[in-house]
Amino acid sequence: MSDQICPKCNIAECCNHIVMKWRNLRPNELDKKISEFMESTKTDFATTRSRFLHESHILDNDFSTRLAQAFTRLAPHYIDNITENLLRKWEEMSDEDVELELVNLQTEKSKEEFYHIWGLIYPEELKARLENLLNNVIPTVRHINRIKMLDIWEHLSDEELTSKVKTELFGTGWNSSTSHFTFVRDLYPKIVSEKLRKRVDCVLLSLMDPRKPIDSDMALYVCSHLDIAGTVEAYQELVRQMKQESKNNQ
Repeated sequence: MSDQICPKCNIAECCNHIVMKWRNLRPNELDKKISEFMESTKTDFATTRSRFLHESHILDNDFSTRLAQAFTRLAPHYIDNITENLLRKWEEMSDEDVELELVNLQTEKSKEEFYHIWGLIYPEELKARLENLLNNVIPTVRHINRIKMLDIWEHLSDEELTSKVKTELFGTGWNSSTSHFTFVRDLYPKIVSEKLRKRVDCVLLSLMDPRKPIDSDMALYVCSHLDIAGTVEAYQELVRQMKQESKNNQ
């Protein structure tokens, strides 16, 4: 198989098949293979980096590290002037000032723009420094993004708000088993609008359903821990309705 994405294949599987053939190459040979792949497939640097480092799901940690280092070595050949100037500016700035810039970058730019810049960071020393600084600002970025999200929630219809609350409460993928804890500790306390809080309370109460034990347990946990008015009464009524339905179906 040539080092090209097959349009009939799953991209992740195809990328994994290609890149794993390179795991024993020396650094300069690995760099060359990546460059040749981009040229032959007409794929840009950011897309290639994402496909090989993330979408291909490489399980060999040592090779994954060496592959990431290869993209860092190649970055100077594909970086645009705006990103180049930004990185050189960061090199001269204090840690505190760079942290402020990272916060602004993550909260004002799209994820695509942020990942574009992040994938072009070089040399390794600067990348390591910025990774440490990024870890420092994660709580601040999360807080700002939460506030922005809640501002948007205030203008949603009841149906849209219900969908958003369900996503945050039940989580998606990796965080689905702990999302209700995060909802109680991190999200709900940030709701400052009394009107929005009451609307969210109504949504949470409506999500309790003994017939759906997993989802209902999460909703009941949140309602109970947040001491939402009417929780006990609402759940008791749901249980009564469920028992009545069971009798009627006999």
